Amino acid sequence: MAGKDYPALGIITYNRPLHTALCLAFAMYNKHARSDIHVFYSIHADAEPKSKTLDALQKHLLSTGKIASINYIPGDQPCNAGTNVDNLVVTLQGMKDQYACMFKLDDDVLIGPNTDMIMTRILLATENEKDNVMIIGGQVISGRIVADGGFAWTKQVGDHMIAQRPRNHAVMETYTALSFNMVPQLQAAGRSIGTDTWRGDYWSYARKFPSINAKQAAVLYPAISMQHIGFTTTILNPGEPPRLRNWAPCRSYNPPGHIVHVPGFDFSMWERGHSDGSLPDYTREVLLGLRTRRDDKGLNKVLADMAEIISTYNPDATNEPPLPDDPAIIRNAARNLHGDAHVIRRIPHVRVDKATGRRMVVRR
Repeated sequence: MAGKDYPALGIITYNRPLHTALCLAFAMYNKHARSDIHVFYSIHADAEPKSKTLDALQKHLLSTGKIASINYIPGDQPCNAGTNVDNLVVTLQGMKDQYACMFKLDDDVLIGPNTDMIMTRILLATENEKDNVMIIGGQVISGRIVADGGFAWTKQVGDHMIAQRPRNHAVMETYTALSFNMVPQLQAAGRSIGTDTWRGDYWSYARKFPSINAKQAAVLYPAISMQHIGFTTTILNPGEPPRLRNWAPCRSYNPPGHIVHVPGFDFSMWERGHSDGSLPDYTREVLLGLRTRRDDKGLNKVLADMAEIISTYNPDATNEPPLPDDPAIIRNAARNLHGDAHVIRRIPHVRVDKATGRRMVVRR
């Protein structure tokens, strides 16, 4: 149900049925009724899906009208995050007459109530010629800001403070609102409109934005209600050693260090599932639990359908990804409850010397 005052939510999906089920469920549950979800699936249309469960889940949601479209990687392009993000930008830019702006949301991010409209209003208030903000990010990583030594630009927009990091550093790309002004401005300056990297992050935009006097800014406070659930070694490259990932769970900038709350989800239960194999059970529990939070028979039926589809996920099957069960990150990181935040001890990080090929431990 597109509306010019409402956004198009582009969700990047891969082959993680549990993460994606929760991502889609919270997006459906917490977005505005007139915001639309468009899935961008990181496979070619004629390829065998790496997860039959995820494929069935997405197609079912399309049949119910809960998602507006499923978009595949163009057949002549590689299947990676960068290609998929570029496909999202090009596709949704073509719908600029139907929506207020576009969003890019990763499959391991859960969004809280009304955050699509909060970020849309902030973007629309700052995409003017003076501020020329092209991207609004919902997630802030305080440690990176401390390392930067401050901000290059700040602005109060209603109740929210937003900021741009110095030296044109990129915002965290996990949950972002993108202006429809970005593509034509980049094209007019003779710059590419893509991310220019297989990773699909926004560092390329950060390098190109000075040429069009544009900004990308993050919401500092109050925190955008969102949570990052990609806390698993399955997102590491094969052979890459476990390491602490300081973007999960999402924490607030001010007050500092508090785990951001998304109603209906308990990050500590999700984290526990990585060490005891209970992620499928907890995923179904969350999906069914959302039904009790709202009297919406249509949505509640879809949530029950999603829980049923997830129950078919068999991590031992050849056409399914394995269950995230490597507890290395949990085992190597000492966590203690400290107020409303987890305190995590730094652990050694291993790097490979490109000249010698030797693995070196770097203590940070």
